[in-house]
Amino acid sequence: MEQKIETVEISQRFIIGLDLGTTNSAVTYIDLQSDNPRQIHRLDIPQLVSPGQVAHRPVLPSFLYLAGPHELPEGSLSLPWRSEPA
Repeated sequence: MEQKIETVEISQRFIIGLDLGTTNSAVTYIDLQSDNPRQIHRLDIPQLVSPGQVAHRPVLPSFLYLAGPHELPEGSLSLPWRSEPA
């Protein structure tokens, strides 16, 4: 019995992969319009890494730490894209 293979035209640009881990989460993607459409890219995520410092990291913690009012200096949890800490 001959098997028929169906082809599908892809109109999207990216394929995105999410790893929602119990400790860390990560995002990867493939750009289907790049010179190498099989290359997997890691999306570095901007995040607060220390008081007053935002940096890009390959993984994002899968948990949330809520600091008490006397644990960190005032304003040290401010983010560049938000005027008040969450």
